[in-house]
Amino acid sequence: MKKKTQLQHLIRRTRAFRNLISVDYTNVPQMLKQAKLNFPIETRDLYYKAGADTPYQVLPTNTAVINSRTKELLGVAGKGYKIADNTFVGCLAHDIAQELGSKITYAGRLRSGNFAPGSRICFQALLGTEQVADDVLVKQLIITSSHDMSMSITFYLGLLKIICANGLVAYDKKFNNLIKVKHTANYKESIKEARKKLLTANSTYNTLKHNLEVMARTKFRKRESSKAAYNLGSQMYPPAISKTHPEKGWSTTTKAENKRKRLVELYDAEEVDHSVYRVYQAATYFIDHDRAISYNKDYDDGSEYFNNIITGSGNELKKKAYTICLGMAV
Repeated sequence: MKKKTQLQHLIRRTRAFRNLISVDYTNVPQMLKQAKLNFPIETRDLYYKAGADTPYQVLPTNTAVINSRTKELLGVAGKGYKIADNTFVGCLAHDIAQELGSKITYAGRLRSGNFAPGSRICFQALLGTEQVADDVLVKQLIITSSHDMSMSITFYLGLLKIICANGLVAYDKKFNNLIKVKHTANYKESIKEARKKLLTANSTYNTLKHNLEVMARTKFRKRESSKAAYNLGSQMYPPAISKTHPEKGWSTTTKAENKRKRLVELYDAEEVDHSVYRVYQAATYFIDHDRAISYNKDYDDGSEYFNNIITGSGNELKKKAYTICLGMAV
C-alpha cells in the first residue's frame, strides 16, 4: 500500500497528469462517476446568417458538441465526425487494461483550446514495473479521445520513472507505441484491429526497455558526458535564422543557450554513472518538469501540459532526444 501511495503522489506531481483522478471502481459507470466523466453528449445544429437582412440558416458543414447535463460547448465537429461517447471509451479502456492484466488507475477530463473541460478525455492504466540500471520504471497505457476533432482515439504505451515521474519514452508510430483510430464511420471496426496490436504490448515494452539498457551500458568519462549533454541540447535547440534579423544568418539565441546549459546542470546534479541513459534522462526531466511552456492562465487545469508533453512540442523534443541518444549508444 505504501508503494501505491508513493506512486500516486508522484503521478499527481507530474504536470501532464495533475488533473487526472485516482479511481478505485467495481464497474465502468462507477469509474466514470469518480472521474467526473459520467455526462451524456449530444450534437446540435449551428446557424449562420448570410447577410444582415437574411434569416438564420443551418450550417451544413459542422455541428456543435454539447455536454447535455451542463450545456457547455465541448467542440465543433464536422458532419462526418463520429462521436465516441464517454461510456464507450471508458468501457474500451477498462477492457483493454483487463486484457493486459491491469485496470484503469487514473482517469479525467482534459480541455482543448477554449472548449469546456471534457472536450478531451483520458484514461491511464499502470501495467507493472521494469528496471533499467538502478531505476524502477512503470509501464503505462494511456487512452485518449476527443469531442472536438482535435484528437483521434489514441493509445500510448510508455515508461514512467518512479523517482521523478518523468516519461522515458516518446510516442511515435515508428516506435510501435502509438496507435490512432480516427473518428470515422467505421471507427469501431478499426478499434478491433487496434486491440489486436495492443495484445502484443509486452513486446513493445521489451523493445523500449532494451533500447534504454543499451543507453545505460554506454559509458562516458565525466567530462565527456557533460559535453554529450551539451551536444544533445545543441541538437534539440539548434541555431536558427532570426525572423527579425535574417541578415545575421544562423545564430543561437540566448534562450536556446540557456536551455542547453540547463540540460548540463540537470545532468551534473545527479551523482550517478556517466552513461548515455543518464544524459537522456536529464533531457526527459527537463522536458516534463523543468521547461517552461506557454498556456492560457484562465484555463490552468493541467490540460496544456498534457497536450504539450504527450502530443505536442514536448513529445517532439523527446523523440529527437531519444533518437539522438540511441544513436550515441549504438
